[in-house]
Amino acid sequence: MLAAGAQSFLITPIAHNGKRKTDKLDARALCLRLSRWVDGNRDELAPIRIPCQAEQQRREGTRRRQFLAREIRCLANRGHGQVAEYCHLKLPHGWWGARKWKKLAMLDPWVLGLLEKLRELILALTAQLEALDVELVARVKDMPRPKGLGELTLVTLDGEVCDWNRFNNRKQIGSYTGCCPGEHSSGGKRQVGGIDRMGNGRVRAGAGLFGVSVELPETFIRRVTS
Repeated sequence: MLAAGAQSFLITPIAHNGKRKTDKLDARALCLRLSRWVDGNRDELAPIRIPCQAEQQRREGTRRRQFLAREIRCLANRGHGQVAEYCHLKLPHGWWGARKWKKLAMLDPWVLGLLEKLRELILALTAQLEALDVELVARVKDMPRPKGLGELTLVTLDGEVCDWNRFNNRKQIGSYTGCCPGEHSSGGKRQVGGIDRMGNGRVRAGAGLFGVSVELPETFIRRVTS
């Protein structure tokens, strides 16, 4: 299709008002919006930038790290729940560690067998997570890091943004994080609410941008303003 001259756009979701929704009506509305967008009205559609394959692969490292950490928490919570259900006891945090595991010998053998299987999975995932952390930290070892921003947060931020040169100003960066305030204003009345969270959640959560302003690295600012 590209060789034939076709051009494809990926756009943000559009909500069509009305109680009737069919493929024909949706296609007609999209074609009308596309026509106005081609004529120069850039507010009709909001095309999304599609990362290249290299950017997607760079992104995958931090996303896989989040996946592994989430799986470890799920398995750990499963162990907490089983001990609470069958033994009416509370497991210590990090119960699968070598020291704390020895103290669990007084549990019922059947429950201990369940925990042992969970522990094997947690230890295997933890080993993968630690190896991945070393790989990610090495990626940003020589990059300048602003005060208060950890190495893992920096590699997440740089991987999710992909290309800082696509932003024209700092406001666009704030909009990408979803930290812009919600607003409900009319006439002379202006009411500003909490952040809209309509951006990249991984960047917002990882960089700690929940409604607070942070100082961007000088190298990133030069990329944006150059």
